[in-house]
Amino acid sequence: RRRLLDVVALGRRPVITEATWREFERRLTLTYRANGYYRAKVRLRITRERGEQVIEYRIDEGPRYWIRRIEFVGNEFLPTRLLEE
Repeated sequence: RRRLLDVVALGRRPVITEATWREFERRLTLTYRANGYYRAKVRLRITRERGEQVIEYRIDEGPRYWIRRIEFVGNEFLPTRLLEE
């Protein structure tokens, strides 16, 4: 949870608009995908309750994927060792 809050970094923004919330939605999605949740879906919901704006992110992580092996086929230009690094 703490890592996700760091992604949105609210404290550094003087004005927060709907576009800001959408950008956070995009960043959260990218963060999940970078951590192996390639089918993660982050959905933003903005509502009003008692005169206040309520921001809600619904996150469906989906399954986590791991890459076990990478095989290079057809490489004729670079040493395989260099590609593996």
